[in-house]
Amino acid sequence: MTAAPVRPAVVAPLDWGLTPQQRRLFQALVARPVAGRAWLEAALDKPGRRALDNHIAGLRSRLAAFGIRVGHRRGGWFLPAPVRTRFGFADGDGDGDGDGDGDGDGDGR
Repeated sequence: MTAAPVRPAVVAPLDWGLTPQQRRLFQALVARPVAGRAWLEAALDKPGRRALDNHIAGLRSRLAAFGIRVGHRRGGWFLPAPVRTRFGFADGDGDGDGDGDGDGDGDGR
């Protein structure tokens, strides 16, 4: 399985103390409004149902210390919009250009 495409510029603050796997999951979560299981498993070195569940639990615990909640709903996991906005993904299409059309050019069409 290939790694989930993430923006290299998405770097979690060092004081969060995330493991390499947690950093990759955080990057994958930031990149999508709702990140499904397959998307997140692609971010792991050794994907699998239990591995993802364990890493998500660890990530939730680390981020909770900083007031960030990793939510879950049908379809996958998500980060609050203000967190995604902080890292340049406010438009909901995952390309970070703010226009919502998904092509990354910022023109909105």
